[in-house]
Amino acid sequence: MRIRRALPFALAASLGCQDYRFEQKCPEAITEQEQTRLAAEPRPADILFVVDNSCSMEDEQANLAANFEAFINTIADSGADYRIAVVTTDQDRRGNRQFEAAGRSTPVLQYEPGLDREVFAKTDAAGCVTTDIPIGCFRGPNPDERVIDSTTMERAQQIAAFQRNVAVGSCGSGDEVGLAATVDVLGLGCNAGFLREDANLVVIIVSDEDDQRRGTDPAQFVEDLKRFKPIERTRVAVIVGAEDGEASNCSIGIGSACGSLCELEGPEPSTRATCTSATQGAVCAAHEVCRQVQTDVFECTSDAAEAWADGDTCAWCSYFPAEDCCAARRGTRYVEFARAFEQALSTEAPEFGVHDCTAPSGTENIACLVDSICQASFATTLQRIATDLVFDPRYRLDPPALNPEGVRVRVIGGRFGEEGKDLVPGEDFTATETLVELEREFVPLEDERVEIYFVTTVVDSSDNPRGACQ
Repeated sequence: MRIRRALPFALAASLGCQDYRFEQKCPEAITEQEQTRLAAEPRPADILFVVDNSCSMEDEQANLAANFEAFINTIADSGADYRIAVVTTDQDRRGNRQFEAAGRSTPVLQYEPGLDREVFAKTDAAGCVTTDIPIGCFRGPNPDERVIDSTTMERAQQIAAFQRNVAVGSCGSGDEVGLAATVDVLGLGCNAGFLREDANLVVIIVSDEDDQRRGTDPAQFVEDLKRFKPIERTRVAVIVGAEDGEASNCSIGIGSACGSLCELEGPEPSTRATCTSATQGAVCAAHEVCRQVQTDVFECTSDAAEAWADGDTCAWCSYFPAEDCCAARRGTRYVEFARAFEQALSTEAPEFGVHDCTAPSGTENIACLVDSICQASFATTLQRIATDLVFDPRYRLDPPALNPEGVRVRVIGGRFGEEGKDLVPGEDFTATETLVELEREFVPLEDERVEIYFVTTVVDSSDNPRGACQ
């Protein structure tokens, strides 16, 4: 089996890795010099998944793992050359602050209408393990598979490796900094060699909370990315708390209407009475506990009441796992980052329009995608990322075609046999002076090749007035 493949990806790329012949087709009334040109070598893709590993992400990581095959099958069927790596949003080099001490419990508060109580659920360090992978380095239990390479790994091996690599756990820092992680990891020595000079970069961020690096404008991270890859060879997708492309709290099956429980009358507010552990029983209400709030200062407080006072915290499933709680908080900064990227790319390359990262699938020149993390299955989203951000069914004509209307395209082999199929201009493909774009059904598979014929040079010959067009 031939493992080496090439990726159908960039603006300047052709699809597949077969031998493509670019020849001249002779329009009437001009003379030409016949030439045969090979297509430019297709660009590979380096695909970086930035995955939230905080305490609420276990289900979403499982969703990615379960549906990753849809992503791989979409890009691998076209004979692509790609690399895939996974990093986390945890960049807290001071160590894991959520689980600093073995046995430490983190409260999960639950409020049921009509009841005034706190439930401290099972969330402790017993489920967390240490790893020898430094912060910011690619994740995965097998060092040899932390970079998934289509040129050396069979498809089934790629899928299995990603499923292991993306299981980054839910013991990471609650200060998710996915934007900083995206930029920082590309410059770390432990990740050296991932970015290839001739490859495009696709960044896919998955998080159920917003980016916490509040002091930095999201647009600055777009500028930072340019240090590693020209913006016209970069694409961005964010799968975050969003609905219809707008940042929003959300939950599967409920969408942005989640969290209505918090509109009801909540638990009794904290009395804030002064207490000590010795006087707690006599001073604090039944729903309160005596807590140290400052040095030598103890007060009667209720976590449930304090969380309820903040409507956003109250609606969050990590605190109140009620039936209609919000599984994800609005990913405002991630959405702003994706849109800033789209604006910057459209400035550099005007053929990329500005669609607020919500262009319908199949739209030409899509720069980015914003989609909701509140989905039962990520399969459709992953397929769309593969087809709209990784996949690009265009061939560059270099030098330009003198007569775009005369361009002729044939797909040979595979589905079309050795005689091939001549594609119909305007229906099966479109052509300009510099680009030929195929309809998706005619994009060649691994055992097919494309031949494109077009006029590139006009010559003046008195002995042969019509040149090769006789």
